[in-house]
Amino acid sequence: MPFWSPGEFRHTGLGRRAARQRPPMLDLHFPSEVRVIPIHVLLFAAHREAMGTNHVDVLVPESSTAEQVFEALCQRQPKLAALRPWTSFAINREVADPSTRVFAGDELALLQPVSGG
Repeated sequence: MPFWSPGEFRHTGLGRRAARQRPPMLDLHFPSEVRVIPIHVLLFAAHREAMGTNHVDVLVPESSTAEQVFEALCQRQPKLAALRPWTSFAINREVADPSTRVFAGDELALLQPVSGG
């Protein structure tokens, strides 16, 4: 199945094997007149635990921002909403402002602060 074709979300598990496999596309059910694009979302720490997977492919409206993708995921998995105050974003491996627009095929990572020495 191509990475951009629509499909249903399913739990893919965690670990190395899951990281190599693409889960089916998460269709967030936008109206048919809305043009959608595929985005690959990487999930870490509490985001991964809330979604039950370490990555998911989603279809979002064409002019979406990183924040809007997060909000769309929250509609599908309400547990994510509680994590918003600690969530930062990276688009294509570069830290990005929540208002940054995403484009077809982009990789969006949901990040949490890290501590260490």
